[in-house]
Amino acid sequence: MHDATGPRGEVLLLLRSAVVVAPLAVALRRRGLLVDEVSDLFAARAAFMARGGHDALVVAPDVPVAIAREVAAALRAVDPRVEIVVFGEHGLGMVGERRVRGLHPAAPVACGAVVKALADP
Repeated sequence: MHDATGPRGEVLLLLRSAVVVAPLAVALRRRGLLVDEVSDLFAARAAFMARGGHDALVVAPDVPVAIAREVAAALRAVDPRVEIVVFGEHGLGMVGERRVRGLHPAAPVACGAVVKALADP
């Protein structure tokens, strides 16, 4: 994980179907971000600990809200600085989360929207 002054380059992508977010994962990697893909709490914790933390959790729109909240809460319990970016109209109710509304993760501009959400203070 990077310190508060460094770039945010490690993303944990929470998904239900890899097909849904494949274009986003590829685009984020092309921008130089490290992306780990997970689909449940166990995998999220394992990836988070193996990497030494992530700068952000990005939640795909096909992930059930209950699972997304559980994962976000678990990661924030370890590191409260983890940014949370949620695709879709409904958020998780987490403090400081950022929502990407009106875009599907496969949209060509989705990567830019995620990067912008992570860059905004």
